[in-house]
Amino acid sequence: MSDVPERDVEAAEAAVDRQREASIGRIREALLEPGEEECVDCGHLIPEARRRAMPSADRCLPCQSRFERCRT
Repeated sequence: MSDVPERDVEAAEAAVDRQREASIGRIREALLEPGEEECVDCGHLIPEARRRAMPSADRCLPCQSRFERCRT
């Protein structure tokens, strides 16, 4: 059994839910307003092929790769 207080678990779950809702909102906006999306890290345009393959992408592939390497 975990020693993590239930309120901490609930707070973490709420944070994940907020992030998910924000991501869904960005996807909806991108689908309703087709256009060129910029990478949140470098500001360069995210290639259309990447946006079609991953509508929720908010980073270009090089920045996403760096982001994932830094999180491990």
